[in-house]
Amino acid sequence: MGIAVLLAVIYFVIPKKNKDKNMGFFDWLNPFDNRPYSDNPIDAPQHLISHDRGVVHYAMPKLFVAEKCLNDIADGINTFSRQSSLKAGLFGGGSTETGYALIGVNESDSILINGLLEAGPKAEYSYGHVKFDRDYQQEKLDKVQLVFPDVGHAGDVHLHPGSMNSCSGGDLTTDSGNVRASASKEMVFIIVTRAGFLGLPDRVDKHVLKIKGLQFNFYYLGESTNYRYRPIVPQVVTAPTVAVLPRLEQYFQEHPIRAKLDFEALKKLPDHDFSILKSDQYLVLKIVNKSLGYRLVIKHNNGSCTPTCQVVRNGKVESVSIESLANWNPSIWFTQICIEVEKLMSVKYPKVKEPKNERVVQAYQRQKSTRDFQYHQAISGRGKSRR
Repeated sequence: MGIAVLLAVIYFVIPKKNKDKNMGFFDWLNPFDNRPYSDNPIDAPQHLISHDRGVVHYAMPKLFVAEKCLNDIADGINTFSRQSSLKAGLFGGGSTETGYALIGVNESDSILINGLLEAGPKAEYSYGHVKFDRDYQQEKLDKVQLVFPDVGHAGDVHLHPGSMNSCSGGDLTTDSGNVRASASKEMVFIIVTRAGFLGLPDRVDKHVLKIKGLQFNFYYLGESTNYRYRPIVPQVVTAPTVAVLPRLEQYFQEHPIRAKLDFEALKKLPDHDFSILKSDQYLVLKIVNKSLGYRLVIKHNNGSCTPTCQVVRNGKVESVSIESLANWNPSIWFTQICIEVEKLMSVKYPKVKEPKNERVVQAYQRQKSTRDFQYHQAISGRGKSRR
């Protein structure tokens, strides 16, 4: 009798408590879903879009992955596996997990993976777990976003040394927390295994790619899937990849504290848009003053050389002469140059105050006086009606 009651509770109560009402009886036991990927078009990313013979099709974005990123992942994992095998005194596949953070552009109906961030110097590796150095990855991402502001954290990829080609329960705990804390509320996760591990047959699913002896298994996790893994089919594209510019990285190494504080100050200047232009030889800063309508471009070679500045307004190059450039030394911040240029341009092109519409002012004053009169009546009791 007791066993029958227990089975009844398991069958009727537990599945109903789960938020995903369309789950099968045993689905709640697994951190990932065995149902097919969705081939349906994207209509509403945060809702289920159709039911077909008991199979739930979820509104997932289209996934595009730069081919170079996949090759870099394969090369990095194979190199790490060989090195870890030598350290462990083993022959063949690596004995510890490793991986990368994925960065890319998240649109309303698509995700483009076009960059990688290494695990970091303080990352922890073991057979069943890899813990990324998130502070290091965030620092690298901040530098990438100075040049490519639309790029963000789009997911993670890591190696499973064994044959498990799906996300584990531990992965779900970590990944769902990262996704819930993200702005997009959706990410892509790649599980990498060795193709033909221990003689087992390779998977032929559409969400699986084989690259350089490795098997890439793609999963989507987001708000639209109730923060559960769903296989997602990637489209490999030939797209340019993003990374920290070598010249920018060199500048941060030469002036670690100044560079961080200076760039943070530039990003917080009111009515200014700050970015860094792509250049292999120079550090090129672009600052747009939205209120005065000019663009300032600062080109810097190294700490000892005076940077060159160009101010363009309405397609015309303006001549600027400021104290920071005349008395340049490596301790001067780029923010100081920007502020001095703004002062110069505000004198040269003063803002013209727009005349106020007298009718609008008079109408507002009438409304205000009426509200004040009603308020005084209410608090004095004279506005109350008699019964």
